[in-house]
Amino acid sequence: MFRNIVKMKKEYMIINEKIIKNFIDNCKVYDFTPNSLGIIDNDELSDYIDKMITETIKSIDENMFQEIINNKIKAEVETATVDSKAKMLNIFYLIASSTYNYIITKYFVEEDIKKNVLGNIARYSFEIFTQMFSLYLSGCTMGILSQIRILYENYIIFNYIGKHSELAQCYYDHAVYKKYFLSKEYWKTLTEKEQNEMDSLEKKYDNTFIDDFGWTYKVIKERSKRKIITMAEELNLLDYTELYKISSNYIHPSSFSVFHTKIIKGLVPKYILTSIEMITNNVIKLMYYYNCEEKEKILIRNVLYGLREDLYGEPKIYET
Repeated sequence: MFRNIVKMKKEYMIINEKIIKNFIDNCKVYDFTPNSLGIIDNDELSDYIDKMITETIKSIDENMFQEIINNKIKAEVETATVDSKAKMLNIFYLIASSTYNYIITKYFVEEDIKKNVLGNIARYSFEIFTQMFSLYLSGCTMGILSQIRILYENYIIFNYIGKHSELAQCYYDHAVYKKYFLSKEYWKTLTEKEQNEMDSLEKKYDNTFIDDFGWTYKVIKERSKRKIITMAEELNLLDYTELYKISSNYIHPSSFSVFHTKIIKGLVPKYILTSIEMITNNVIKLMYYYNCEEKEKILIRNVLYGLREDLYGEPKIYET
């Protein structure tokens, strides 16, 4: 009797890096020629990807349950198991982060400054995304807006350095210099080695380098224009302007945020879908910036687009 029960137990697809690897490795189709939008035209390949999408959607509940057991506190369980937005956040995080881990394991080279910088910016996006997920489960909707704004800024920077690879070293040096600058000003005296490194960077760059976006100086010549909106305009990523401006009114203690917190409840579900769009686009773009194999790019791109379409009808496709 016990054996029969064991045999009847349904097998679920628990999403992780291994699932992504098997999905790519087991594809036997050789024609990966996309159309002008990067979408597959091959029927056999389309069927293969549809199967992955179907299995992923079927596994949503089981994956949510596993994620709760591993990472979430008991008080969050009820929300997580019945809320459709929570389920979507979780399944997209699992698929996107598993793909990210697959790409990094195969292609990351620390000495390659462009791969190093873009890989770490993409990783930071996942950290922001997990914070959003926890805030959503806890009902902290106001905090979600600030995290989505950070995600958006990080998304712009990721794409800007992807376009202007000459800024990768500047961005990396800026992080080092900023660390020494803040350490020296607020926390401790620098060691002799740290001070020498800081002095070296000061000689390498001018006095505007310490600005938040001072690392963009090679491309954005005018100091006053070194900001997110300048980069967004060049990248044609102004579709997110509403999110950026509305969230600003809640991040800062404005009169609007004090008296109109209820509006957030109507905005957050919409902006959550935007965050999913950004996190999945990050993975897709990373594959192109890393020059991944065409097979990997086509398979992952179409799975992510397929999930977005099937789970919330998001039709927007960005050309790469």
